[in-house]
Amino acid sequence: VFANALKWSPTVIYTTGVTATVTILAAAQRAGGGDLVNRTLTYLWAKDPANSKWDSDPGMILYKQVLAKYAPSANATDWFGLYGVATAHAFVQLLTKAGPNPTRVGLMKAVRAWNETNPFLLPGNRQKTGPGDQFPINCIQIAKFTDGKLLPVSQLQCETPGK
Repeated sequence: VFANALKWSPTVIYTTGVTATVTILAAAQRAGGGDLVNRTLTYLWAKDPANSKWDSDPGMILYKQVLAKYAPSANATDWFGLYGVATAHAFVQLLTKAGPNPTRVGLMKAVRAWNETNPFLLPGNRQKTGPGDQFPINCIQIAKFTDGKLLPVSQLQCETPGK
């Protein structure tokens, strides 16, 4: 809206994966952002519940089952719901890995040696940590917002920790 008011017309708008969700970008478009919003490039690390490509995916089916049971009035295509379910899934993994009587020390040990799949992440992306690398997401895919959808424009790109 403000970019249009200022007649600012960048070729590309780069956003973080947190703010570049279909929910937020579609709202920006409706609020007057117009075609400018279609210039947004961002990154994805999880499956996009607004993309029908994932409708028959086991992880997306599980997500929708969890949402229907625990938050039936929530919008199943809103990425923030998927983020919450994916985070809860990851936390349960870590608590389980910390043992039957988890302690802070046990939980931190599990966090620092994590190598698990998560059904809500993009295929090929794992939650993985190690010495000197405590950030569990190492793979992203570049996507472009186009007419209400985030469309991938790259393959999954993975960083080698420590390099």
